[in-house]
Parts: sequence; C-alpha cells; structure tokens
Amino acid sequence: MDSEIRVTQNGDRFRHTLYIQGVEASSLDVVDLQMRLGSCSVRVGGIANVGTRNDYRGKGYSRMLLQNCMEWLPNEGFSCSLLFGITDYYQKFGYQVCLPENRIEIATRHAENAISTLNHRPFANADLEAVKKLHEYTDQNLSGSIVRSASKEWFRRGSRYMRQPAVEVFTDAHNSIVAYIAFDAHYDSNPIQHELICSEYGVASPAYYADLVHFFAQKALAMRLEKIAFLCPPQSGFISLSSLFGAEQHIHYPAGQEGMGRLCDLTRFFQATLSEWTLQAKRAVDTLVLGDAVRFETEIGDITLHLGWG
Repeated sequence: MDSEIRVTQNGDRFRHTLYIQGVEASSLDVVDLQMRLGSCSVRVGGIANVGTRNDYRGKGYSRMLLQNCMEWLPNEGFSCSLLFGITDYYQKFGYQVCLPENRIEIATRHAENAISTLNHRPFANADLEAVKKLHEYTDQNLSGSIVRSASKEWFRRGSRYMRQPAVEVFTDAHNSIVAYIAFDAHYDSNPIQHELICSEYGVASPAYYADLVHFFAQKALAMRLEKIAFLCPPQSGFISLSSLFGAEQHIHYPAGQEGMGRLCDLTRFFQATLSEWTLQAKRAVDTLVLGDAVRFETEIGDITLHLGWG
C-alpha cells in the first residue's frame, strides 16, 4: 500500500492528512491550545475534525492517522491531548474521560428573586477587549479552562455544536462593562425546550452574579421556560451565589465518550505543572499521610515526584 501522512500548519492548527496512492483518504486537525491546571498552564493538542472519505472507510485509515499523531504530539512539544470523542473508540489510543459535564440548574420562579443593579445590552465587536479581561479574571484559576490567544475566535457556539450563541454585556453606572453572558439563541436540534442554557459568563466581581441570574430569569420567564441552567465547574464562585435560589448541581462523567484526554509527555507535563502539584501537596499534608515520593509508572514512561517539606 502506497501511503503517506503530511502535516501542514495554518495558524494554531496542524492538519494531518493521510494519502493513499496520492489520494486524500483521511484527515484530522490538532489545535494548539494552552489549558489551565490550577495556577499553571500546559500545552494541549486538541484533536478535531477526524474524518475519512466514505469510499475509504472500514480500512483502518483513521486508526493509522491517529497512531501516527500520538507519536507526533510529544515530538512537537505537546504535554497532553484532549478531544470530544464518540462512544468507545478513543480508549484504544490511550484517551480516558476527564472532562465532566457540570451544570447548575435553578427554577425560573426562584431565580426571579435575584436583584439586578446593572444595565445590559447586546454584545458588540467594540466590547471584545473588555470581555476578554472579564474572561481572564473569571477563569484564571479554573482547571480545564482554555487560555484564549489574541487570535481566538470568540463565541463560536453555544452549549453544544450547532447551537448559535447570543451574548449580552452588563454595564455599571459609569457605563463600564463589568459582566457578560453567552447563552443558546436557538434550539434547532431540540425543539422541546424546558430550560435556558448559559454556556459562558464573566464578571469583574462576584457581586454581579446576581445580575446574570436576574437577566436569565426574566428571559426564561418571557420564553415560558421552567428552568435556567449555567454550565460551570464545581470550583466556580458562581456556586455560592446560586445556592441562594434553591439550585441543583449536576456533574456527569459520560461513559467512554465526550470530553477525553491523555498525557503525551510525562516529564514535560509535570515540569509545567510542578508548582501546582507542590501547592496541592502542601494542602494535603494536614489531612493525608504522605511519604517522601510519589511514583507514576505508565505505558509512555515513568516519573517520580520527590516531596520535600523543608
């Protein structure tokens, strides 16, 4: 079989293409990302757009392409890799579920009790710099969040693929933008709606979370929806505020699909995140009996972390 894999770069994307006798048979993209892990960040290869031409399917070409990519990632300096996978396929390449689906749900009738102190209006392109600062402030220590580059396209989708987002910004008495919220504008794939879903938010102060809840409650009320939902991690400051309105928190780890990840280079990963491991070890020393070292033995290598308490 005459086969060749070519890698081409376009901005922060690397296209991997498998050619069979000179014909493009299968391809995937690796998106160059920085992901937060506590106070650190690591370089992540996001696998996207995996696909094989219809007339070339069933011949193992996507497997060949992915196996080659697993060797390419560490050689190119990536510490780990993430993807949103189909059921029971990517485990064979070392991926495991690691990104849970987190949401907070509040009954609209309870959320109406939130008090608003801000004005709001639709997002405009001129608001982007202010929104970027709010995003960085809100997500600065949230593990699993992506550090957005200057060229990153914002608000590409809502809570799921094929859902377009709408965005509102909130201003204070000085007309400064102090919060924003992105939410699903249309539900083409789910015609029976029961809740309004927020896919992203940012605030300059936790005091403004109530304004987001108030806005969302009013919008859900006009749409005659029973609930409002916010997609947010368990460590988000929004959790404390939402508890005032009888919120329900849901954490779901899908079985063998959706948000999955794997390490590519043990040494590079732990070097990049060593300060966070040190911080976590110091926090744990009061409640756990820790030895002098922790050793990880894996299929891609071994590494030992030495614990020093001097």
